[in-house]
Amino acid sequence: MTNEPLDLTSRSDKLLDVELGAHASAIRGVIRDAAGRPLPGITLTVWNPDSDFNTNAVTDTTGSFAIGHLPPGAYRVAGWDRLHSQPNGWGIQTVRAFRDEFDSEASLIVVKQGEQAVVNPVLISFGRIEETARRLHLNAVMMPNDEERAIREAVKSPDTLAALIAANPHLDESTLAKALHVDGRDFTLPCNFVASECSVKVEKVEPASNPKTALVVIQNDLPGIDVYLRYMRNSADAWQFAGAARASAHYGPITREIVRMWGKPFLKTHADWSQNGGGITDHVEEWFDLTNAEFTPVFSFTSEGGTNGFAMRVSTSSKSETRIEQAGANERIELTMKMHFFGFDSDVERLFVGIYERPSNGKFKLVNAYSDSQHLHPIATNEFEALNDPEGDREVNLLRYTLAELRKIASSPDADARQWLETVLEYSHDSPEKHELLKLLKKR
Repeated sequence: MTNEPLDLTSRSDKLLDVELGAHASAIRGVIRDAAGRPLPGITLTVWNPDSDFNTNAVTDTTGSFAIGHLPPGAYRVAGWDRLHSQPNGWGIQTVRAFRDEFDSEASLIVVKQGEQAVVNPVLISFGRIEETARRLHLNAVMMPNDEERAIREAVKSPDTLAALIAANPHLDESTLAKALHVDGRDFTLPCNFVASECSVKVEKVEPASNPKTALVVIQNDLPGIDVYLRYMRNSADAWQFAGAARASAHYGPITREIVRMWGKPFLKTHADWSQNGGGITDHVEEWFDLTNAEFTPVFSFTSEGGTNGFAMRVSTSSKSETRIEQAGANERIELTMKMHFFGFDSDVERLFVGIYERPSNGKFKLVNAYSDSQHLHPIATNEFEALNDPEGDREVNLLRYTLAELRKIASSPDADARQWLETVLEYSHDSPEKHELLKLLKKR
């Protein structure tokens, strides 16, 4: 780790802007192209050049990203143009030898304790990624045209699509090309230059004898990305393309199932979005209403999550379950989340409930939240959303949730326990609970 001062004379594509705040250390920013336009869906990596520590994020629709729970230190930050997965299913940027090649190109930022750092990272070009991967003998990316060609050939396989192709004369190469490029988003996935490494399956939605909806599932044989092409029968009873969606994961394969809820077919996907290097567990479940005009998730939540405090914060773990019901004209989901807050021989269990509703279509919205199963103690909806997002700002209420146990530690004769609590408070938001605990510690 270097102790060099921040170089503000570096190239314009490495502009840095650091803000100081009372929150735990974090890095956020926006990735832009050469013309200054924000880039959504870009994978970026924050890494320590002197260790194996690395953590990743993907920019949202505004090109923005945020990575929290960072220990103080010097970091490199870079976005990757059209980065795909390597054979073991991890992003190639998790390979230290690969990252080392870009230490001099990536944006450098030094994050001190309690700082909120803002950086507009450099974007590593597709050509540099491809050239570096080949030189290091790593399987990283392929040109989009080759990917599309491989996928189209796989999708046209008579073993998997004979029924759909026979029923739909419009299911040709032109239709598939449109399916893979919806609203300017690229739904291609790496097939490693040979179509056989992409598996294709048709899933007909009930009733099987005369389905009204079918999914063409294109899945890389290596875990990481699934593409779903939806086809629906029109008024003339002919198959018609009705949108594409993609599911991705950081680790392991994506699982899926088609279920009926509220009398309608839904696609459920389960993906692991954990960040092992950052101590974040995040298993995400997404629900797609297959009767909706838009083929996008209508509900998503963390089914299993957690954060490792790394001896600097209270750690958390959570498991969530759903229950569906009809509430008058609205469809309702009750999400019950059982959480554990733990650290230094203490373990506090709490239960939280969120109520989501929608009319017969559209996305579900969180309308009420409670800190008990009987719905007697309401909490703010943004507080519940933060709890259900391992990458969100859970810390704002951690001291309140665990205050009774932390009081015991503050008054304990155990010096190691009190030292741990002092460290936790250093990284905590300013709050009445923090001031109370600091006073208790001073009395010892």
